[in-house]
Amino acid sequence: MIRKADDLVGYTLRPMEGKLSNSPISKNLKRGLVEFKITANSLIVTENVKFSTTNIISETDFKNYKLSISSISDTKYGFEVIVMDLNNPDIQGHLKVYRNPANQIERVQFRPAPSEPERTYIFLPPPADIENRDSKFFSHDADIVIPEPADLWSKKIQLIPFAKVYPVEDILEFARLYPSSRINIKFDERTEQKGKKEKLVQIITLNQPDEANNNRPLEFHVRKIKEVAASSAKNAPKEIHIECLDFINNKDALIIITRSSYNTITQIRIGDNLYTLRPGKRKVG
Repeated sequence: MIRKADDLVGYTLRPMEGKLSNSPISKNLKRGLVEFKITANSLIVTENVKFSTTNIISETDFKNYKLSISSISDTKYGFEVIVMDLNNPDIQGHLKVYRNPANQIERVQFRPAPSEPERTYIFLPPPADIENRDSKFFSHDADIVIPEPADLWSKKIQLIPFAKVYPVEDILEFARLYPSSRINIKFDERTEQKGKKEKLVQIITLNQPDEANNNRPLEFHVRKIKEVAASSAKNAPKEIHIECLDFINNKDALIIITRSSYNTITQIRIGDNLYTLRPGKRKVG
């Protein structure tokens, strides 16, 4: 879900169809032929395909671009990203990002330089059976209302994120999650013995299988909670900042929960990893 320009950062986009923008016909693309990676400062494009006005001429026309982002502006259709060649700043192009009413990307128009033709790449919605499965399985960003941070534990909230953004070298990678990913985040509390006294400890557990598919839960013990405005805008929603002890690795950790203006949870950051919820409302039944 792309609500604002900053949300584009971290995404890797792999379209399913492509064409020259002036062509009436789009063609299916093999996975991996075209890829857009958006970082805070750069647009990195792999484009191993060449189009005519009616067809795909080549699937081995290797082109790689690393373009500097000079500006991103809001438009009626979504966003326009102005890019320029790092070696020749006078050469400017664009990436136009089109959203549907659910704030999901439905297509992009890419032109790396004025001398090149504009290409349109299309992102198709998932099949009906997968859409139905996902709408029932994942936590949604309009579902879980948390007016007060304490509600996370009193309601014993469990989040099943829909996607994950994580750093790889100097860029951010976007990964779509699936039921088979077995990732969830739980808020619970338990009583522990501290000397002669019992103490109620608030716990956050991240269940995330490792590469061998063994579940190695991370357990965080809450130390301090505060609410922080997400921006300086008037009536901006407040994030929940949770200072914790990473109990498994015995080190400090910070967990940040982002809420909408309606106090619904939209995403949660644990360390360097950002987990986002599925847009909309969860289906029941």
